[in-house]
Amino acid sequence: MFVQEIMSRTIVTIPASGTVFYAATLLREHKVGSILAIDDTGDVGIVTKRDIIYGTVLAKKDPVKTPVSDIMTRDIKTIHPLENVVTAVELMEHHHLNKLVVIKNEEVVGIITFTDIARAIKAELKQMLNTWHSQEFGTQIQRDE
Repeated sequence: MFVQEIMSRTIVTIPASGTVFYAATLLREHKVGSILAIDDTGDVGIVTKRDIIYGTVLAKKDPVKTPVSDIMTRDIKTIHPLENVVTAVELMEHHHLNKLVVIKNEEVVGIITFTDIARAIKAELKQMLNTWHSQEFGTQIQRDE
C-alpha cells in the first residue's frame, strides 16, 4: 500500500505570523489535527493541537498575541506519496511523530497520520477476514457498525 492511497489531501495553511488563536480556529473549522505554517521565505512548519497546548496554554502565553512561528515545529519530516506505508510507520516511530507531510516535486500534496494508517489497516484486515471466512464457511461475516 502506498502513502498516496491513504493520505489526506486536505491541507490547511496559515502564515507563520498568524496567531495561535487563529490557528486553533482553523483546526476546529476544518476538523484537522494540524495545519501547515508558511513563513515569508516559503519555509514550512507544522502546528498541531499539542503544540498549542504545550507551547501556548501551558506556557501561559496569550494565544491572541502569540504568532504560530513561536510554537510551530520547523524540522518537519516528509515522505513521498509513492513510498510504502510501512516506511511511513517506521519514520513516525523513529522520530516519535504522529504525522508526516507528503511532498512530491518539492510541493506539499498531503499529510499522512497514524489515524489514516490505522483506518487503512482496519479495512485491509476486515477484507482479509471476510475472504477467509467466505472460503472456510461460504459466507461473509456480518457486523453492525
